[in-house]
Parts: sequence; structure tokens; C-alpha cells
Amino acid sequence: MSTPSNDKPLFRSVATFVAFVLVGVGVYAWLQATRAAPRQRTAVEQGRPVRVLELAPLEVVPRVVGYGAVEAQREWQALAQVSGTVVEVADRLEPGRIVQEGTVLLKIDPGSYAIEQGRSEAVVKAVRAQIAEIKAREASAASNLKIDERSLELARGELERVRSLYEQGAAPLTDVEVAEKAVIVAEKTVQTFRNTLGELPATRRVLEAQLEQQQAGVATTKLELAKTEIVAPFTMRLREVNAALEQVVTGGQALIVGDGIDVFEIPAQVPVGSLGSLLPPRKPDEPRPEPGRRRGWSRSRRSCASRARGCSGRGRASSAGSAGSTRTRG
Repeated sequence: MSTPSNDKPLFRSVATFVAFVLVGVGVYAWLQATRAAPRQRTAVEQGRPVRVLELAPLEVVPRVVGYGAVEAQREWQALAQVSGTVVEVADRLEPGRIVQEGTVLLKIDPGSYAIEQGRSEAVVKAVRAQIAEIKAREASAASNLKIDERSLELARGELERVRSLYEQGAAPLTDVEVAEKAVIVAEKTVQTFRNTLGELPATRRVLEAQLEQQQAGVATTKLELAKTEIVAPFTMRLREVNAALEQVVTGGQALIVGDGIDVFEIPAQVPVGSLGSLLPPRKPDEPRPEPGRRRGWSRSRRSCASRARGCSGRGRASSAGSAGSTRTRG
């Protein structure tokens, strides 16, 4: 059991602690009440000296440079359209030579085709002669038919006269029979000419169809005969020559390969990332392309005229935004 003498130190300690706390709170309240407001510092702009350059508008043509091999724009390959032996070749027919337009490069033996053409023309002449004969027979048959029809009318008139006399007893029966026989013969002759006039037009039409067929054969042989000559369609440089004098060639065989020398093309490879300068400005709402799609190469094809500038085996193609001769494939 505690005594009053032991409780006094504890009470005194608690009272001291409470007094210190109250003093601290009072000092803090006094300091807050008597504290002066913080001073306002005026903001001062601090600049840096710079150099100003006035920019003038300047027209700039964006360009992209790529590299590729030079190729001819036009290529010609001569294929043998007929079979035969090469009987004539042009002078110095060899790779690398330049030949002019219209030059006869080689000639295949036209003998068999010329013979076939002559045979077809002879058949055409024979068919025309047969047609002329048919037309003459038609004209002759028409004239004879008119004459025999007149004779038939006379024979019928004679028969009527003889029958009248026989009925009157002035003519014998034999005269009537002879008159009837003459009418029958005249009718038979008229019918023969009518049949002839009906048959000849059909025969003439058959011959006319044969004539058209033979004329088509003549045109075919002329075409085949023209194919025996190989002529340069334009000025070119010979790349390959696969035919020689006295060589036998067959239809479809490649004889000569040439390249035109007026215009060349350069299939150039251009980095895709460098094509951005050639594209029109992007709209604000248009999404940006993905970075992965800007990698790789693009093929561009450019033409150049050999007369204006020389083109070597390999060249550089410059693709300008304002040049219409460059076509870029993405």
C-alpha cells in the first residue's frame, strides 16, 4: 500500500511535464501570431544574346539517288516464221554492230514458196476460165431457149392446123402424128435448155467458191514468201546472232536479238526512307507510318536518251520530284 510521501514526486513530475507543454504551445502560438509576411521577390527576365538571320523563300527540288544497270527500252527478237536454208546474210552480221531501220539482215530460201505461189496462181487462172465458160454456156442456153420456145409455138400452131384439116377430112392421120411428134421434140428441147439454165448457176457458184479458196491460197503463199526476209524494224544494236549462211532453220527458232539505241532505262534501287522528301506534306490528322515500314529498298525506273547523254553499262538514276520520266515502285 502506497503512502502519501511516495505520491508527491509522481504528481510533481506530471505537473512539470504539463507546464512545459503548455509553455511550448503558448510560445508557438505567439510566434505564429507575431510572424512577419514573407517578402515578395520581383521576377526578372534573363535573356541570352542571339544572332538573327533573315530567311528568304527558296525553291528546292527534292531528289533521291539510286543505282542500277542500264537496259534498252525496246528489245527485238527475230523468230523464224518459215523453215528453210539461209541463202543470204547482211554484211558483218555480228553481235555489237548497229544496223539501220529497214536493213535486210538475212534471207531464207524462197524457192519452194515461190513454186507454191505459181501453182496457186495457175489454179486461180484455171478456175476463172471455167467460170467464164459457164457464163458463156448460160448466155448460149438462154439464146437457144428463146429460139426453141418460138419453134415450140410454131409446132403447136401447126398441130392445131393439121388436126382441123383432119377433122374436115382434108388431111390424113399420118400428118397429125407427124405434127404431134414435132411438138414433142420441141418441148423436149425447150425443157433441156431450161434444165441447163437451172444447173449452170449452181455450178458457177461452186467454181466461184473454189476461186475464193485458191485466191486465199495465193495470198497465203505471198505472205509466206514475204516471211523469208528478216528486216530490222528499227535502228538497233545486235546482241545475239544465231544464224549463218547455208544454215537450215526451222519455224520458231530465235535467229537475231537486238536492242534499240534511242532510249534506255535504268531500274534503280532507292532506299525507301529517302522517299519521304518526294511525298506531299502529311495532313495533321493523318497517322505517321510505322518505323518498320520505312526500311528496305525501292526500285525506280528512269529513261535516258542516248542522243542527249551517254549511258554506260551501269548508271545512277536521280529521281526528282518534278521529273515525270522517273517512275517509283514502292
